Amino acid sequence: MSKIDFNQIEKDVATLATNLFEEFAKQGIKDGKAFLTETQDDLVSLAQDRAAGAITELEYQNGLREVRVLAKMEAIKQAGLAQVTIDKFTNGIIDIVTKAALAAM
Repeated sequence: MSKIDFNQIEKDVATLATNLFEEFAKQGIKDGKAFLTETQDDLVSLAQDRAAGAITELEYQNGLREVRVLAKMEAIKQAGLAQVTIDKFTNGIIDIVTKAALAAM
């Protein structure tokens, strides 16, 4: 099993924030890092457990829903960004961590 490159995950999240939020990139990066700190371990476990067949697709999807609830994204909400864009950012972070977790298997 390879080691997950958490520094690369943070860089990818910063790039995502910059691409989605442009002038609000600083707020997006701040919120993205907070979300990573809170959920990264859970996302890695979910992805790897699903890939190994330890949990069903339904259990995996339920786990992702629980993780999404933790996305506060306070700074970008205060900036007045649309919820659709915030959801796109949250899902993008989940995708970044999931891909890194699977690549490390």
